Amino acid sequence: MGLRSYWEGVKGEELAVEYLKQEGFQILERNWRSRGGEIDIIALKDGTIHFAEVKSRGKVRRGGISPLFRIDRRKFQRLQKTALYYLLLHKLGNFPFQFDGIEVDL
Repeated sequence: MGLRSYWEGVKGEELAVEYLKQEGFQILERNWRSRGGEIDIIALKDGTIHFAEVKSRGKVRRGGISPLFRIDRRKFQRLQKTALYYLLLHKLGNFPFQFDGIEVDL
């Protein structure tokens, strides 16, 4: 990953967190990691835990296919395993949960 891509990712995650807060989400974790993977944002709203993957794209890459399509089956399986581990670790197995993809155009 190049420096530009890194900073686009950081900025995209910041904007996603601000948006979620405005929409009434409580941010539980950012960039939560385990051996199995990383989850960009873990948030809570209306009793549901949201595991969010953020994909950003800068002006240079606008147009064409959505960056959310970069979440392939392997990536999603890693997200699932990491999320389940988070739920077990924090004893949140009784909470409903869902996976969200957030696309940010910079």
